[in-house]
Amino acid sequence: MAYGVALVVSGSRGNRLLFLSTECLVVNNFTTESINEPLLNELSPKILAELLIPNPRATNRQFNLTVDQWRFLGHCKSCTNFEASSQTIFNVVFVIMGSVADTICHHVTDRVAAGLAHEEERVGYLSNQTMVMMQVLEEEGEGSELISYFYVHLTLLSIDETLHGSMFPYLMMLRRQCHLACLLQRVLQCVKEKKLYVAERINNWSLVSMLQHPNKLGDDLVRPYHAVLLLEDGNKLLSELPTYCSPTFVRLLKVVSPPTRSLEQISVDADLPLGLVVQLVAHLIEWRKAIAIAPLSENNVYSTSQHAQEIITEEMKSQFELDFNNCNLIEFLSHFSQPLPLRDHQLDYQMRLSDTEDHVSTEGGQFVQMVGWLLRRHLIIQLHIYIFAVPQCPPLEASSVISKEDNDLFKRLRKYFNGSHHLEEIMYLEDMTRSELLTLLDKFSSLLVTCTLPAS
Repeated sequence: MAYGVALVVSGSRGNRLLFLSTECLVVNNFTTESINEPLLNELSPKILAELLIPNPRATNRQFNLTVDQWRFLGHCKSCTNFEASSQTIFNVVFVIMGSVADTICHHVTDRVAAGLAHEEERVGYLSNQTMVMMQVLEEEGEGSELISYFYVHLTLLSIDETLHGSMFPYLMMLRRQCHLACLLQRVLQCVKEKKLYVAERINNWSLVSMLQHPNKLGDDLVRPYHAVLLLEDGNKLLSELPTYCSPTFVRLLKVVSPPTRSLEQISVDADLPLGLVVQLVAHLIEWRKAIAIAPLSENNVYSTSQHAQEIITEEMKSQFELDFNNCNLIEFLSHFSQPLPLRDHQLDYQMRLSDTEDHVSTEGGQFVQMVGWLLRRHLIIQLHIYIFAVPQCPPLEASSVISKEDNDLFKRLRKYFNGSHHLEEIMYLEDMTRSELLTLLDKFSSLLVTCTLPAS
């Protein structure tokens, strides 16, 4: 786990440790968890500055250094400021206790360093922030042993806190809301808390965003027959898009909901090539903004997830009531206790509601929204039909019921009858309609076993 983050810059005045934040600083109230900073007890700011700026020939690549128990992982960059008057070398470094390498830290520092280099070349952002941070270092006595006192208000308590001067300048940068210092502190907190998604704007312009634990689902696993179920509100996603986002992506987000249409239908509605739609949806899935599901249909079979009881929280119950006019989550979920087609679940729910005096109608669209709500949180699962061929079944001869064409088609499809492909997958791979496939399966029912199972 990351212990701290540092920013080192090389300039005309030599190498300087511009910022350091470690576990001894708490960003919310700017106090300390401990009086002594172990890192600075062993390595002074001047030594750290020399260690963390590599030879100029080693810039624009990953940085990896181990000193005793400390491991420094970063990405050293070289860039020219927007006036093209000087060259700047800087290094954004995560400090890790222990010798275990952390690819996430390398990934994050690479993105942050690239963003800083871009803003330096665009408007001289790093040069400006360097002057601000240097001023704080000079005012507060960089590396001195001066002991400073400051007032902290935490909850209802007022206390005096003592800090070593070596960390105090960096604390003051946070208290004075130095933009770059606060940004690095937030990134550190995201990494330490292992948040899935890290997104920060450098200089309120360049968006630096990354996944700490990417979903490896590729576009080869997103099929045209899938629908898209957004995990966040579509309008919220649109508002979070950067200004330079592709208009194509915006167009897709505007038509992707509700999850009742396949990607083929969405591509027609959005007037976009199907291949492009599949790629954009795979991107949404990778960033954990959506999941691919079968289009919500009255024929789909759903059942309560076996992990539902472990997933449900009081907060979840309250949110469901808030989203759906005081509907009770547990009661609604109980309608999915048996694996039934969606139309039967809806009829059952409407019949129970009709027996109550003051019930809230969940006709049409709202019922679809409620089912989508459960699917997002994995409280219900869809069951698919899988087919198994009876072992060593004899070859069939053409008859009045089974024609030679049927027999040839059955032989061609037999490779799918091993429980690894559900009906929708077979229909997609063989370009068949559901009616065609079901008719064939009915003719060869004596040679097949069908099972309704969760997606494998």
